[in-house]
Amino acid sequence: MTWRTGITELLGVRYPIMQAGMGVAAGGRLAAAVSNAGGVGCIGASRMTPEELDREIAFVQAATSAPFGVDFLFPDLGERTASPQEGVSHAVDPKLRAEMLAVTYRRRVPLIVYAMKLPAGAAAEAHEHGITVMTLVGTARHAVRAQQLGADAVIATGTEAGGHTGAVALSVLVPAVAREVGIPVVAAGGIATGAGVAAALALGADGVWVGTRFLATRESSVHDDVRKEAVARTEDQTVISRALSGKTCRLATNDFTAYWTTHEPRPFPQQAVEINRQGLVLKGLRDGDVVSSPIPLGQSTALVDSVEDAATVLADLVGGAERAVADLAGRLGSGVGA
Repeated sequence: MTWRTGITELLGVRYPIMQAGMGVAAGGRLAAAVSNAGGVGCIGASRMTPEELDREIAFVQAATSAPFGVDFLFPDLGERTASPQEGVSHAVDPKLRAEMLAVTYRRRVPLIVYAMKLPAGAAAEAHEHGITVMTLVGTARHAVRAQQLGADAVIATGTEAGGHTGAVALSVLVPAVAREVGIPVVAAGGIATGAGVAAALALGADGVWVGTRFLATRESSVHDDVRKEAVARTEDQTVISRALSGKTCRLATNDFTAYWTTHEPRPFPQQAVEINRQGLVLKGLRDGDVVSSPIPLGQSTALVDSVEDAATVLADLVGGAERAVADLAGRLGSGVGA
């Protein structure tokens, strides 16, 4: 079966299945594996130094000639420079963000994804370097604004998604966005099966952005205990919390989230700075502290039943989507004329 959507045409890929650029979890190894399998891999740069990002991009470019992306967190903070105590994060340091972008431009990465905000002028600057630009949105009005700012596609992020997310369910968000913009729409949130891919396309999406399912692969950069959590948890064992950054974020329920149900998080970015200063994200995702650290997981964790290679996951998503479409066509066809 040949797949043809706005995303396959925009990026020149076989399948419009994009691996989310999850900070810490998504390094070059995962991105290369997904892109080599026909999807779109994405490096999560949020806690990398420019040198680390350069190394990860070089790894992907040595491993595959297929398109891939780099995911940045670009909130609207105004001009400020992070102190040494705040740790490494371009999310809280515009100077560091500029250095990270310079690496991406020099390496001629095919795609940049702006996860939290698309700054004015950013798309035009990337286009000057021949780079495609996408950004995550949580409402139709945000998608319209992103298109006005020059985004080549938007990633409509439903509340089911792990990490930073909004309040609108994917089943409403995707068609609401698709009818308002003239650029491709990628669906994110709650997608971990082929049937989910097919459903997203039926809603009007041109592709999907999959996080939690790819987090639980052998190529992701997380601790094995995080993979085990992704497999073991059910759909009601995540929660929307402001504890990670001061903005709404879906996390696995644990002692960390429980503590912040009785304590008021600081506003963004102060909360993000404090969590970063304590190194809690790395402690959780890289060191395996799944009890007292923040672990971003989407509700689709309920649909993750095993740890597999990324290529196997991609093949399952593709095959499952094709079977779901064929099954639906058969069921609808059997009722024609009845």
